[in-house]
Amino acid sequence: MPSWLETVDRWKGPEVMGVHAVRGRISDSAHSLWWRISDGWSWLRSASRKTQLAAVALVAAVAVIVCAAVLVVLGEEAESVDDGTLADVIVQNVDLPATAWTGWSTQPMARPKVAAPAEGMTARPADCVPGGPPQQRAQALSVSGSRWAGVEFTNVAMGARATTMIARNDLNVGVGVDGWVASCGHAIATEGSTRASVDLKAIGIDPTTYRLDTARLIAQSVTPQVANAEVASTNLIAVGRTGGYVITVSLAFAGPLTEDAITTLETLWRAQAAKLVGYQQAGLL
Repeated sequence: MPSWLETVDRWKGPEVMGVHAVRGRISDSAHSLWWRISDGWSWLRSASRKTQLAAVALVAAVAVIVCAAVLVVLGEEAESVDDGTLADVIVQNVDLPATAWTGWSTQPMARPKVAAPAEGMTARPADCVPGGPPQQRAQALSVSGSRWAGVEFTNVAMGARATTMIARNDLNVGVGVDGWVASCGHAIATEGSTRASVDLKAIGIDPTTYRLDTARLIAQSVTPQVANAEVASTNLIAVGRTGGYVITVSLAFAGPLTEDAITTLETLWRAQAAKLVGYQQAGLL
């Protein structure tokens, strides 16, 4: 299946069977990434207890900034200047199909500020420390502009968090997201004596399928740098533009990328894109 994925020799897996391939859908090109990421490792299976605790501590520290890569709120919250119209455009549970979206609660979400680098954490490359300049430029797409609205979803049973945001700005989606992936496709984050890999992979997506002008989808994973470690946390981030508005949908969860996670992200992404485009076509924005 066509995609923009890089080939990573150590991530290999069997062909995905029994999946209905619909041209242009997120799942078309994400399945191959799922197999690459989820292959082979057992979570700290042979590591010592001390090493396990150190690795878990670092992953937790990285996840504060990484796990919600374009959603992190650091310091004081930025003032929202939305006049209320965009709040009506944000999807809620009632907008989502009950068969594919169950167990989620919603919470109000204030406009985040762009993340700052974590104190005491370094990275190679240096700019790719979580909250560094390439990530900040990508985050700006989601939180900058004269109007903004967002909502947070939590699913306790799944151990997952999702958000959707809409921002009115003229920033270039391709420049922001592609630049982040190109600069920080693979980075090593270090805090004290513990390290973790922070990896970004682009997933092919056809924006016209969702009636958008442009769109990007990336998977971000965090893996402790210890023997036999597997992916500890993953964040799927979809960013797209239609007219003067940028939508960002994110799904963060523990462990590697899975088929269920791809389906969950697409359910929310498709609904939010459809609702925003619908308001635009009705002349309400």
